Amino acid sequence: MTTSEKKTTFTSSLVEGSIDSQVYQDLRRTFARETISFIKHGNISITNVNPKLLNRVQFTETEISPFHRHDIDCSDVEPSDFIRQTSNVKFANQKIDFATIKTILINAFAKTSKETRPYPSAGGLYPVEPLVFLFADKINNFGTAPSGCYHFRPVSKKLQLIKKLDMNNFYPKMLHGFIGDNPESWPNFSILYLAHLGKAIFKYRYRGYRHALMEAGSMYQQAINVSQRNNLRTTVWSTFSEQQMLHELGLDHGIFLPLTMQLFGYGE
Repeated sequence: MTTSEKKTTFTSSLVEGSIDSQVYQDLRRTFARETISFIKHGNISITNVNPKLLNRVQFTETEISPFHRHDIDCSDVEPSDFIRQTSNVKFANQKIDFATIKTILINAFAKTSKETRPYPSAGGLYPVEPLVFLFADKINNFGTAPSGCYHFRPVSKKLQLIKKLDMNNFYPKMLHGFIGDNPESWPNFSILYLAHLGKAIFKYRYRGYRHALMEAGSMYQQAINVSQRNNLRTTVWSTFSEQQMLHELGLDHGIFLPLTMQLFGYGE
């Protein structure tokens, strides 16, 4: 292994001796409380909040203090030219060129000439990895590559196959049909933001979990910016079973934390 490979490639063994086992187990329990399991796989955990109350809370601003004597008006400033498009879960029946997907991945996640990435990460650890679900049915010029889940490696700038998958299994089974039952309106591709727990906590302990969550948010916001410049619509999507996702992909549930997904496609 060359010096460059030693520097650019992370494996779990690098941090195993530096992880506090109590922190590790505590955060595994915290993550377990946040996960969703669907009926066939266990108990379901979806809100039962009254829809009227939910509607009252949505799109509001929080009143931290009731005193407004010294409020300063900022409404005279013109908004930025960039406006985030609303979330979209029903997409146009239009294939995407594979070159466009590569452009989005490089500009959203890949290492820059300054050795950083297009989004911040505490301590330069980058514990969150983008797993990309690519299906030939939705992509032009995909060549002979198999459909499935790929790990986009931001340093080497390569897509590494993790698991072959069929689109007609992924959306109905792994996402439980919540994207709809019409393949014509399914996304062109999807990304799962996956955290490596050991890499997240070996330096910052409990706070490292918070850093990983913030990093995932920075990643999908950067992906929104890049994808909109390529005329795509997106939505951040968390309605999936974390443990089932790990099982289907053959990944160790004691190492990896699926945080959220992002769906990409053309608007109708």
